[in-house]
Amino acid sequence: MGQYIHLIFPLVIGWGFAFAVIALSHFLGPKKNLKTDLTPYECGVEVVDLPSSKNRFDIRFYLVAILFLVFDLEVIFLFPFAYIFKSVATVSPFLMIEMGVFIAILLVGLFYVWKKDVLIW
Repeated sequence: MGQYIHLIFPLVIGWGFAFAVIALSHFLGPKKNLKTDLTPYECGVEVVDLPSSKNRFDIRFYLVAILFLVFDLEVIFLFPFAYIFKSVATVSPFLMIEMGVFIAILLVGLFYVWKKDVLIW
C-alpha cells in the first residue's frame, strides 16, 4: 500500500478541493431563482417556441461545428512535430518539407471554406 501513496495523496487532495469548492458555492452563492433561469436558453431574448424535433436548425451551425472539430484534430498533429523539431529538423530536411505540405493542405482547406462563406453566420 505504501507504493500507492504517491497516487492516492493527489487524488484525495483533488477530490477534497473539488467538494470544498462545490460546498462553498452552495452555501455562499446567491439563492434567488429567476424565471429566466428555468428557460432552456438564457440569451436575453424571450423564448417564443421551445426547441423540438420539428424546428429546423441552420445547416451552417453544423458545418462550423464539424469544421472546428476537423481543424482542431489536425492541429494536434503539429505537437509531435514541435516536440522533435530541434533534434530532427537539422538532420532531415524531408521533415520540413513534409510539415510544409501538411500546413499547406490545412491552409487550402481553410481558404476553401472561407471562400464558400461557411464561416459567416
